Amino acid sequence: MASRTFTWNTSAGSPKDWTTAGNWTGVGSGYPGDSVGTHVDTVIIPTGQDKCYVDSAIQIYDLTISSSQGDWSVAQQNTLTIDNDLVIEKGTLKTDSKDLTVTNSLMVRHEGQLDLSGSTLKVASGSNATHYGMTVQDSGKVLDGATG
Repeated sequence: MASRTFTWNTSAGSPKDWTTAGNWTGVGSGYPGDSVGTHVDTVIIPTGQDKCYVDSAIQIYDLTISSSQGDWSVAQQNTLTIDNDLVIEKGTLKTDSKDLTVTNSLMVRHEGQLDLSGSTLKVASGSNATHYGMTVQDSGKVLDGATG
């Protein structure tokens, strides 16, 4: 399957589910990670959009979060696996005690935050990793969920 790019596009005033195809633009149908066995989807969560719930176990290729929506921008209600890179530039990814796996690299920078909230985080755990590990730059933050 060819690579696909999805952009989060919902601003109706309340959090929305990842698996609702109508919350995404960039492709004709579906949602990121809906292609079982072929994880080629690049996902962008831009500024000015509502919060996003990862409401199902999702596996994708890349994720960039650059949206700030109050206390969080993206919240996991299930596991999230990213086969390449996760970049959090602005806003907060809350793991909410769900596992987060990033096979290549994780970068938290500018106004971005990763709130681990009691979760297991695996970074650069794959044999294909080219940029190993996690980088925190500028005013980026990694929080533990309880005290920050």
